[in-house]
Amino acid sequence: MKLNQGDKAVAMLEALDRDFPNDPDVLYMGIHLYTDLGRVYSHRLLTTAPGSFQAHELNAELLEENGKLAEAVTEYRMALALNPHLPGIHIKVGLLLLAGESKTTTFAEARREFEQELKVNPGSAPAYYELGELALKSRDFTGAAQSFERAAALDPGFAAAFAGLGKCSLLAGHPLDAVKPLETAVRLQPDYEEAHYQLSLAYRRTGRSGEADRELAAYHRLHDKRVRTNAFVREEMSRPASGSGVPPN
Repeated sequence: MKLNQGDKAVAMLEALDRDFPNDPDVLYMGIHLYTDLGRVYSHRLLTTAPGSFQAHELNAELLEENGKLAEAVTEYRMALALNPHLPGIHIKVGLLLLAGESKTTTFAEARREFEQELKVNPGSAPAYYELGELALKSRDFTGAAQSFERAAALDPGFAAAFAGLGKCSLLAGHPLDAVKPLETAVRLQPDYEEAHYQLSLAYRRTGRSGEADRELAAYHRLHDKRVRTNAFVREEMSRPASGSGVPPN
């Protein structure tokens, strides 16, 4: 990397990763190598094409990482002004609007972004999913179900879409209809906390107490593991040097 030979550095890392995939030194090296490469390419992009839509998109991502949501929205919209057919950006803008300061117009603005994404990319399962989430929050169960079903049809591996469909059926008072999509969600993503919890409710409300207990236990196990892991990561990140701890199981 010091000799500006990033291709050779990547080739060496790939060889090391193939032979020693779990070696801490190799993993540590990989983190720094790809971070350094990212900085190199970012600098080249911002200095050689500062007015490009790619540069605005990169600026937006950096602002988003630093919690400057409104500024990130502005940069994403500048990218769209240069390339109106850029896929995925309207979804990012909509999610940033929802994550920012809540206003009476926020839901409507976000919905317009997700709908605009579908004009750019009619096959966007994430856009349909987000529309389903908005409809669910508005207690429009019919609209939510239609959006979740469309997302699941477009992407049969989209666990969140099946979980959304199941949750929609539960909230609408149809627990029997919720079972199958929620079972699909946990099959597709076994560590999906919320899906296990919703499936426990569906089983409970359809008289399947034993299975409800099993899913609730799975939810608590996954939840507790996530809490422990997050605490471990925060502790390790706060150490002055690389820690030697082992992540919790």
